[in-house]
Amino acid sequence: MTFLASGFSFEDLHTPEGLERLDKAFLSSLAEGDTSLVLRLETARKNPPSSLEESALLLDLAPYMEDFLSAFFAIEKEVASLQTETQGLAPLYRCKRLFVQRQAAKAFSKEDAITFNGSQLKEKLEKLMAEPFTDLTFARHVLRAIEEKAHSFLDIAKQYTAWALHQDRPSLLFRLPRKVIPEALIPLEQKEDVLASPHYLHRKGFDHTDPGITMEDALDHAHYCIVCHPQSKDSCSKGLSEKDKGCPLDQKISEMNVLRAQGYVLGALAVIMVDNPMVAATGHRICNDCRKACIFQKQDSVNIPSIETQTLESVLNLPWGVELYSLLSRWNPLNVKRPFPKSSSGYKVLVAGMGPAGFTLAHYLLNEGHTVAAIDGLKIDPLQQELLEKPIRDWASLKEPLSQRTTMGFGGMAEYGITARWDKNYLTLIRLLLERRNQFFLYDNVRLGSTLTLPQAFALGFDHVALCLGTGKSNSLDIKNGLARGVRMASNFLMALHLRETTQEDSLVNLQIRLPILVIGGGLTAVDAATEALAYYPFQVEKFLKQTETLSDLPAFLSEEKQAIAQEFLDHAHALRQGDLSCLNKASTIVYRKKIQDSPSYRLNAEELDLALREGVVFLENAIPHAINIDSYGHIESLVIEAPEGQKTLSCRTLLVAVGTHPNTFLNEEGSDLKTEGDGTLLSYQGEKKVSFLGDIHPIYSGNVVKAMASAKKGYPQICEALLKRPPSSSASCDLLGWINA
Repeated sequence: MTFLASGFSFEDLHTPEGLERLDKAFLSSLAEGDTSLVLRLETARKNPPSSLEESALLLDLAPYMEDFLSAFFAIEKEVASLQTETQGLAPLYRCKRLFVQRQAAKAFSKEDAITFNGSQLKEKLEKLMAEPFTDLTFARHVLRAIEEKAHSFLDIAKQYTAWALHQDRPSLLFRLPRKVIPEALIPLEQKEDVLASPHYLHRKGFDHTDPGITMEDALDHAHYCIVCHPQSKDSCSKGLSEKDKGCPLDQKISEMNVLRAQGYVLGALAVIMVDNPMVAATGHRICNDCRKACIFQKQDSVNIPSIETQTLESVLNLPWGVELYSLLSRWNPLNVKRPFPKSSSGYKVLVAGMGPAGFTLAHYLLNEGHTVAAIDGLKIDPLQQELLEKPIRDWASLKEPLSQRTTMGFGGMAEYGITARWDKNYLTLIRLLLERRNQFFLYDNVRLGSTLTLPQAFALGFDHVALCLGTGKSNSLDIKNGLARGVRMASNFLMALHLRETTQEDSLVNLQIRLPILVIGGGLTAVDAATEALAYYPFQVEKFLKQTETLSDLPAFLSEEKQAIAQEFLDHAHALRQGDLSCLNKASTIVYRKKIQDSPSYRLNAEELDLALREGVVFLENAIPHAINIDSYGHIESLVIEAPEGQKTLSCRTLLVAVGTHPNTFLNEEGSDLKTEGDGTLLSYQGEKKVSFLGDIHPIYSGNVVKAMASAKKGYPQICEALLKRPPSSSASCDLLGWINA
């Protein structure tokens, strides 16, 4: 099937031979434009360059690569339009830097600025500009006035700017970085005994709650970056110090920002994908380490994750955007170490677990020429065959509203542990990158350690087994009635909510929660559980009301307890229909043993905690669970806590526990057959074959999605090195399905 202007077929772009031919075509095209650049690239591929040399090379190479891909996919007009739009916005950011920040912001005190009449000043400016006032037209005229030294215009512009800077919601041009106060990262107000947000953000349902920032905002942040890679001071990537690590994936962040600000969106994405080919699984509302390490520590940081996601979205929204992203995961000329995949090595690797660590490792191993059989303990629904066999022109055709999306089971915690703050359609995208490869095999409902053991895996002929098994079981509360009805692990609640399509209107799956809801813990799992429970309760009772509206009365066969619960649901549903939200007031409370500033969610990702509080969650500090009181039916009725002022009893009908996890015990259970090898990720199995452990099962990389992906990036070279010490097994067919059925 040919869908490219160059005559390459869809199948050609999924074979090492076809991609090597594509690379030669690119080098030939590059030679026509800059022969010296070809020489620099070929030299870099043979001899690893220094970080500064590599950065310079990528920035010079990216525009040529963008032109090549535009022609290759016959989308020159669309890419040129995107470049033109980006360049057309450049006056905004130049005016903001040269005039707004350096002149107008310093010209008047706040006390004077707020006395100016903004409306009158705006009218004067419109008359002088002879066109309607917008941020962009204002910026253009200011820059022209600076060049022409039109002081009368600039005087009025300074007054208007000073006034605009101090409005409640200034537009992009007049929005300056705020001072960061570590003790007050989010707005809080005391409401009786709990902390709440002074702002309210109504959330309804389970569609994607945060589409991210606009292109204008992303470019604003890209221009805000001081671009410190020429001085080798990329704190966002490398960390502020050895103890304070930046991006776990070592992404080339300032280089990305340079290209994005210049309008090279394909070039910027290719730079991201040198170190983060699975970029669809990171970015906005997922990772935050880079922002914590940004050079701006005393003021707002550069919103790096959002730039990253907006860049990806800009590419995906181009014609054939899905195929552009897919291609760059296999062929990326900016990746001097591995521009295209190796031919088949003959080695076969079993990857156990298809969460972030597992799917990232599978990608790297495939590009090294190895065959990968991936297993997962969950049920994974198959993709439509057409998606695997035909190119996708429009990204929108692949997306589903999250409230209607079929839960596929692929992605581990990315599927069931992350809320609607992240677009889970990206998981379909990641699956396509893997399942279109003819050396990748995926098997669901196969659990390593039970369905398949390590000895069996090696007996089947696999050359290596990679353990990407995720976290161990959640910690429970060791208090009186800690296992009462109505008490459940927060991770279990999230998994039940997102894997069983509970939030879909026509689903018959029952997941019952009651108010009030208390969530024990201070990490992001607690925050996610509190927000999702609060969003799910109105959906639950409305759904119950719809299902009972045809009944004249509640069925008599219901027990006394169920009659009471049903009436409780109906009362709340009727009130919510009439706009009475009082039942949701303080309905979901995070209960933490220390102050809010000490909680992991505040320290690591205060933005998530802030948004949870805006949605109506409240926070109770300095509260240690002591005991659970139950009603006559054995259901939780209240939680007794130890507070500074003594014991207190909190009404509670649903208690979600998010107090950490036990380490995964798989390695211990395997006993003496596994021996630690060095200080990396490898273990020896009976002295011959190797086993690796990555993601949450690795103590250095446990904790979040991006660390899990980093473990795969940094672990796969060790796996490849270990494989090469022995010839490949000739017996493995990767036909696990046949073995299981047998």
